[in-house]
Amino acid sequence: MKITQDEEVGNVCRHFVFQPGDGTCYDCIMTPDPYGGFLINVNTTSVWRWYPEDYLKFLCGNNNEFTRKAVFDFLENYECPYPWATPSTINN
Repeated sequence: MKITQDEEVGNVCRHFVFQPGDGTCYDCIMTPDPYGGFLINVNTTSVWRWYPEDYLKFLCGNNNEFTRKAVFDFLENYECPYPWATPSTINN
């Protein structure tokens, strides 16, 4: 796994680019969803709702199982250093 970019944008979202090692690259923007979980915009072609330690739900755009698995695996295994992006923030 190679993370080529990771930045906090205006204390409201995270922007990260990662390569899972299979030749693909994902450019993602993550922001808290007022309805629970986090909204994940992937490559500006699809939007997903992530519930940490649970699942990644497709909302709109290109529904691709390879994308879902790669992004979910990344999110579940990536330790974000910002408190708003932790499971405890969502479950309160």
